[in-house]
Amino acid sequence: PGPFYALTIAARENVFEPQHSTHIDPILSIERHGKDLWGQYANGDDQIAVTPKALEDGPDLWVDPKLRSTLFLSGTLIKAIRQAHIKEGYLRLSRCKVAH
Repeated sequence: PGPFYALTIAARENVFEPQHSTHIDPILSIERHGKDLWGQYANGDDQIAVTPKALEDGPDLWVDPKLRSTLFLSGTLIKAIRQAHIKEGYLRLSRCKVAH
């Protein structure tokens, strides 16, 4: 009983910056596989870097095709989560750094 909802997660191209991130490992490379894919093992703030493009208007929840195992959330969505008093510990949130 009750309403059900579907969540569609959009992709944003080229916001993940592997060269400025830590605790990541390449899974596939452009040179060998024709695509760039990374696995992340970050467990703290500022270990994953994004371009300033991530701060532009767009979806509040997205994935980057190069780092598919990670969901990115906008600052607007984080603010709404905090205002709703959702326990962030369950979400395992880490702040990203913006690489310039």
